[in-house]
Amino acid sequence: MCYHGNGVAMGSFCGKLLADLIQGRCPEHYPQAARRHMQKFLLGRARRLIMLPIYAGLRLADR
Repeated sequence: MCYHGNGVAMGSFCGKLLADLIQGRCPEHYPQAARRHMQKFLLGRARRLIMLPIYAGLRLADR
């Protein structure tokens, strides 16, 4: 799920959470967002093809 720059603190938290889950224990702090199944990205595999022209357009807009 990525840490998005939260680094060591989030890595330690996620490691403890996963260790508890692997051992069959319910973690003390188990965020609701982590309990749900992740949804697929909109447009799935096609997003890579779509992003190239979008990035090109944004690059032109920055000039």
